[in-house]
Amino acid sequence: MMRTISALLWRPALLLLLALVAIYFGLAAIVPYRDFSEAVIAISAGLGAVGTVSYLVPALKVLIKPSWPERDEWATIALFLFVFTLAVTCAWALLWRLSGQPAFLVNNPVYDGRWLGFIVATAILLKAPNLFGRGVTNLNRATLGAAWAVAIGFVVFLWWSQPELHWFAGWLRRYLDVGVGYGVDPP
Repeated sequence: MMRTISALLWRPALLLLLALVAIYFGLAAIVPYRDFSEAVIAISAGLGAVGTVSYLVPALKVLIKPSWPERDEWATIALFLFVFTLAVTCAWALLWRLSGQPAFLVNNPVYDGRWLGFIVATAILLKAPNLFGRGVTNLNRATLGAAWAVAIGFVVFLWWSQPELHWFAGWLRRYLDVGVGYGVDPP
């Protein structure tokens, strides 16, 4: 068992991911929150914009062709939607933060509409047959069916019960409202 865990931990992609997470949280602990958050959002917006420009023409070619998209073409559409929605979401977040965080900028159907891009892109990635190529299995129908049932059940539960979550937000605040330059400095 230890040998398997040890072998798994020395995978370059996994090590890079773990290093990035460690660097992110290390910087978050020492850089003033406002500066750090705005820098992260700006980097995300920039990468989303680069991705949007990169995938715009290929996605348009797929969308306007007369036949149904092929497997890999669905990935092009999904990636375009993801990066476009990321760019819009991050640009809007910067507008909100840099304009004093007015509630009307986040409590409106235009802002909430960005979720449609993520929903459609995710649905494409889940549904496209053999999207990830040979040797990488898709979710089987039972797994997808169970996931959809849980997701729909969760939405129906939230709609029906409309739970009051101020208590949960208050509990989270103890852990999130700390840091350099944000809320209370850690002890």
